Amino acid sequence: MKSLISLTVLALSVLLLSSNCNDKPILSKETKILRGRLMYNCDTPAPNESVKFKAGISFIENIDGAIEVFTDENEFFEFIHNQGGSWFTLWAPYKMITDVPSKPELDLGEINLNGTVNFVVKLLVNNNSYTSSDTLYYYDWNYPENGASHWVKKIAGPFQSGVIDSILNKTHTKYTIFHNQSPVLSIRHYINSNPYVDIEFQTPFCTSFLSDAVIVIN
Repeated sequence: MKSLISLTVLALSVLLLSSNCNDKPILSKETKILRGRLMYNCDTPAPNESVKFKAGISFIENIDGAIEVFTDENEFFEFIHNQGGSWFTLWAPYKMITDVPSKPELDLGEINLNGTVNFVVKLLVNNNSYTSSDTLYYYDWNYPENGASHWVKKIAGPFQSGVIDSILNKTHTKYTIFHNQSPVLSIRHYINSNPYVDIEFQTPFCTSFLSDAVIVIN
């Protein structure tokens, strides 16, 4: 009788071990690990937030079969998957990080959903033929916090090279992040009724570094 009980216990143990092994994710040479830390802004962490990844137009599954993971109490996430491909896109609340490379293991670092930017707007005048009858119009990055009545600023000619505006600690939410690159911002401008021109520039988040946005007058 004792032998029968021992055999029964042994069989149950083997069955449980087999079940637990089958529940474990299957790792292979194709397995990739993506890590990072999510922040609401430069100072506020983002725990318990959803993080997903896309390959092309489709969300990919992690090794547990789910299409999303959540940041832990320390705002960190880890996404383990076996998806092929060369590039991925991270989807966080209201934000994307594109051009995430396919590597066996990659730490994306700190991801700010609402970073602050600092830059100055400069004029570089190559054409001095404009007079007081001409007007430069450009997008006001300090609107509406500065109390202006409109999002366009105006400067009357003749124009001179130099700094015409400063944007300090401006919270910027409408951007796409490129992996390992500062976000690309733009300023729209035009003179009189001429067609508008957009200039693009890059500026890092959450630093005191002042980038230059240069409007060229030709």
